[in-house]
Amino acid sequence: MAFLAKLVEDSRRAIDEGYYDLNLKVYYPKKRLSQSIINCKHIPIISEIKFASPSLGMIRKYEDPVKIAKEMEEGGAVGISILTHRAFN
Repeated sequence: MAFLAKLVEDSRRAIDEGYYDLNLKVYYPKKRLSQSIINCKHIPIISEIKFASPSLGMIRKYEDPVKIAKEMEEGGAVGISILTHRAFN
C-alpha cells in the first residue's frame, strides 16, 4: 500500500476510534497568513513543530508545543505548521 494511502487509512481509523477530540474549540487567528507574509518587513518564515518524521522516525525530544510555538512567534515566524498525525507525533 502506498504511503499516502496508509496515512489516509490510519486517519480514518483514528477518527472512528475517537482519537481526536472533535468537540475541541477551534482557535481562529486574528490575522490571515497571507497578510502576515505580505506585510513582513524581512523574509517571511513559516516554522514547523515536528517531533517525528515518516522517513526518520523521532527527530527531537517531545516538549511543550505551546511553549515552542510562542518561542517561534517571538522569533519572528509569520506562521507555524504543526504535525498532528498520531502515527508521527
